[in-house]
Amino acid sequence: DCTISFNSLLPELGPASRPVVISDASRKYLGGVVAQAGSQEQPHLLWYHLDLMDDIVSSDIMRILAADTEAIEGICFYELLSAALGALVSEPGTPVIVVSDNRACVEVLGKMRGKSAALNSILQRMMVIRPELAGAATLHAYHLSGERNLLADQISRSDISFNRSIFAGIRGAAERDVSGILAALARALPS
Repeated sequence: DCTISFNSLLPELGPASRPVVISDASRKYLGGVVAQAGSQEQPHLLWYHLDLMDDIVSSDIMRILAADTEAIEGICFYELLSAALGALVSEPGTPVIVVSDNRACVEVLGKMRGKSAALNSILQRMMVIRPELAGAATLHAYHLSGERNLLADQISRSDISFNRSIFAGIRGAAERDVSGILAALARALPS
């Protein structure tokens, strides 16, 4: 059931008063959900999805990678990219909690520093777009075991039409097209 309470996933966080991003990535897709306070008129569960095989998406990713194409060998680059997109989807000016089943991604977000130029490129570009996310009080990252990350896992392993069919029946859920955010990340710093 997709309507599971986000508080039950990480009870140690207490009631979530800030947006919670739960993200994931695979070799074909990446995506996640952003749970945030909503109203009757506004969605409170935003979901996003990118097809990594799409030519425009691939081009933007190559611009973010710059010369560090070795980073594409591991999944952490895509996991961090998915988390960054989710954080950028969240309401500007609010602190964000990012949850990932990838420990390396959580570590990079916790330190706001990666071990490769490509990971640092994502972080730097995210800070250009939303500088307030650089503060320790505004972005927190937590690890969630893979078996508990069912919703984001489903998004990152299914095509867009399947994901749309799942979310169509969930009240308060809405799709967010993150291709524009990805393009903004690609343009945020000179290549």
